[in-house]
Amino acid sequence: MNFIITKNINNELKKDWNNIEVDNPISGPFQNLNWIENYIDSYNKFKKYEKIKKEFYFFYVKKNNKILLIIPLQITYSFIKTLQFLGGPFNDINIPIINPKYEFEPDEIAKIQEELLDIFKKKADLIFFRNQPDFFYNNRRNCLIFKKVFFKEKNYLINKNENYLDNLKKKKFWKDLERRKKRYLEIDNYIFKIVKSREEKQLALNFFLKTKFHQMEKSYKNNYLRSKSYKNFVKKFFLKNYVFILINKHGKILACASCILHNNVLSYVFPAYNPAYNNFAAGQQLLKHIINQNELNFKKLDFTIGEERYKQYWSNDEQLLTNSIYANNFKGFAYVFFLKLKNKLKNTGFYNYIVKIVRKL
Repeated sequence: MNFIITKNINNELKKDWNNIEVDNPISGPFQNLNWIENYIDSYNKFKKYEKIKKEFYFFYVKKNNKILLIIPLQITYSFIKTLQFLGGPFNDINIPIINPKYEFEPDEIAKIQEELLDIFKKKADLIFFRNQPDFFYNNRRNCLIFKKVFFKEKNYLINKNENYLDNLKKKKFWKDLERRKKRYLEIDNYIFKIVKSREEKQLALNFFLKTKFHQMEKSYKNNYLRSKSYKNFVKKFFLKNYVFILINKHGKILACASCILHNNVLSYVFPAYNPAYNNFAAGQQLLKHIINQNELNFKKLDFTIGEERYKQYWSNDEQLLTNSIYANNFKGFAYVFFLKLKNKLKNTGFYNYIVKIVRKL
């Protein structure tokens, strides 16, 4: 095997990338070439405004002049230099781009990991590969799951089998949604739409940016919309992908979501809802319409990362996502210790208090 590292997507790599993505059941939406190029273009356009600098790398493997594997990576420069999958904070599920016609032997997987660690040993203090499914299609092992697993979290999905809706309608929360719809919007009728024109997508985008910004500020979460490059990425995503909205009879948006359809899986990526319609549960009413619509022929809906309660209500499937971590030096080990401490304190009042103070500085 030949191991190659480059900082740019040259024409040869782009051609190989496109060839691997065609009819590939293993490939994921967050490593799709268009997604990656959108992210890089948005960052480069607003690089001078970013506090955290990034450097992009593309690690790929060839054998007998055939591409076997591509891994898009980035090093973020803050207190420490961290190597991670390219695309944060939007890359909710990370997998390498793998040639579906080739199956790696265990010793080849070990060699790939060894080579990757060796290349970035001096370039990064820490290697942190987040949100990786342990296995791919047909139970093939993920070749980037290191032995040093930091933690695992659940990823909820909907398998739209023939019994899904019948079973869902028996659940208490579904009946509650129907009750809330009749009680709170009986007079104020609303419409579900799959938005297609640029003008309507722009209106949905404006609603998302405003609503999501205030939501993240209020919850003291890391507000990615403060970043010009991230904001530009979201804008380009909305204009290129599917957008769903609920609007009332006056044309006011109650909820919206922009999703990406890949390999018959609809990833629920950028949802937002008007908090004035909490009693109506606008976000979940939108989700109900998305699942019921027949225009898009998707077999699964992927809620991606996050263990919010509503995802558990809707889903009938789940998988574990692994977060692997590897410290290259003392600074990296110190940061791992800090992350472990942060995870222990995360759901405590003390942690939330500190976050609020830091955000106000």
